[in-house]
Amino acid sequence: MEPRPLLDDAEAAREVEGHVEELGDPEASPANPSGTLALGAAPEAAGSRETIDSTGEIWRLAWPVMLSMTLASVVGIADIAMVGRLGATAQAAVGYAAQLFFLAQSALFALSFACVALMARAIGAGRPAEARRALAASLIVASGASLLLLLGVAVHPAPLLRRLSASPEVIALCVPYLRLLMASTVLLSVCLTLESAFRADRDTKTPMRITVVVTGTKLALNVLLIFGAPALGVPAFGVAGAGLATLFAQCVALALF
Repeated sequence: MEPRPLLDDAEAAREVEGHVEELGDPEASPANPSGTLALGAAPEAAGSRETIDSTGEIWRLAWPVMLSMTLASVVGIADIAMVGRLGATAQAAVGYAAQLFFLAQSALFALSFACVALMARAIGAGRPAEARRALAASLIVASGASLLLLLGVAVHPAPLLRRLSASPEVIALCVPYLRLLMASTVLLSVCLTLESAFRADRDTKTPMRITVVVTGTKLALNVLLIFGAPALGVPAFGVAGAGLATLFAQCVALALF
């Protein structure tokens, strides 16, 4: 291999300058400056309007659900507050039963979320028959799950309450109230599924209106059944009256749905 001829000074200088031009100035602005990137990332006017519209739609769909959840919490607090007037033992009985009821309620909420996901996907794809099948399947699964929860908790609740360190006096008051609550979960499972069906179809106000009516019914029945109304011939059921009020209120909810 023949050796490469030596370049003169001028040619060497030109070659170095050429390499420098190819590399570019490291201190200069890049070919695609950050300002250009930021400009490209900024939403256009139409995109901004769509974002604002989506935010408004989210709030429109969310606030009725938020109100419904708040009212559901109010009902639980009302039970504790009203029964608390009967004494500490009655209040403790409601507290024990409420924990088990919330556990069952959480499982039913999970099933209702699955119903929303399946139905919303089918409705969005324009397949109403598939949405109806999803609703039917959700009703079957939710009803079956609520029956299992009812059997698992309400058949022999005393041993479970003893494991939770409840005293015999508390257990005596808690058992009838807990059984009524767990019986209401069967109706609740259907109501939650139907409520989810409305929400999957972007209707959150109808379930909210029903929840408002049911909450008012529950609170009125609490007063009537816990403390009684001698003028109307209604005896005072005490702690069990709160359970009866919950069961009757769920019947109203099911009828309205």
